[in-house]
Amino acid sequence: MNNKIKTAVYTICKNEINNLKRWLYYGSFYDYRVLLDTGSTDGTWEALQEFSKNDSNLIIEQKIFNPWHFGNARNYNLSMVPEDVDWCLSPDLDEFFTKNTLDELTAAFKAHPDMTNLACDRFDMYSYTPRVGPPNFIPSNKIHKRHDYIWVQPIYEHLRWKHEEHEKELYSDNIYIVHDQDFNSESRPELYIKMLTDEYTTNPTNTWCLWYLVYHYWKSQNMQMFVQTGCDYLSHHTKKEDENYKSILKELKNIYIYKPVEATESDLLKIKTLFTQINIL
Repeated sequence: MNNKIKTAVYTICKNEINNLKRWLYYGSFYDYRVLLDTGSTDGTWEALQEFSKNDSNLIIEQKIFNPWHFGNARNYNLSMVPEDVDWCLSPDLDEFFTKNTLDELTAAFKAHPDMTNLACDRFDMYSYTPRVGPPNFIPSNKIHKRHDYIWVQPIYEHLRWKHEEHEKELYSDNIYIVHDQDFNSESRPELYIKMLTDEYTTNPTNTWCLWYLVYHYWKSQNMQMFVQTGCDYLSHHTKKEDENYKSILKELKNIYIYKPVEATESDLLKIKTLFTQINIL
């Protein structure tokens, strides 16, 4: 077996001039760096064009998506990766993999030739609890076979296995994806909430996105919208053993039992109707 695997790091970017050089540096350990600019106005695109003049393995393109859809943009970016690549890594512009990642990936694939995805811990530099990984958190899965995955969801997108047979995801505790959030950049909570509400309007059965909307209404203490979206989540989500399902069910039970002043008769009726449907009452 040939131990040399061909690799590429790839991601989408917009107005990331402050992070660009570092991302390209940590991406230089791989065969290709593949960047899709989605409409930068801060000089990111111009800088990429300059860098690409001296780097034949830096693949760049600029494309505007309207309406915006994270999954579509990432799939287009993935399609830019050369066909002969074996493994892809997809750190965002404010993320980078530790320098040992390529060696660890090569060793893992040599030991497990049927491996399709290599998960690892995330290290949030800005957090008081920086390590994000087992046993308390799920690991990051941004290292995957080139031809076997696609991105799904318009927001809070994630990778999905393309085939009928089972994927094989392994976990390495020797790799970190380091996240160095830029707190000087503009946050996009309004855009995210709009995208979540639009998805809820057009596709209310999409419980992946609906969970984030339910959580937003719970955190912002919007009782009526929490009850409405929470009831819809429990109606459409089939995996009752999920922690998200259990947490929403617990909150709705508390509202129904204790009847806080913020809860209207309409809210309580929605919960009662749902509980009847799912055999809680």
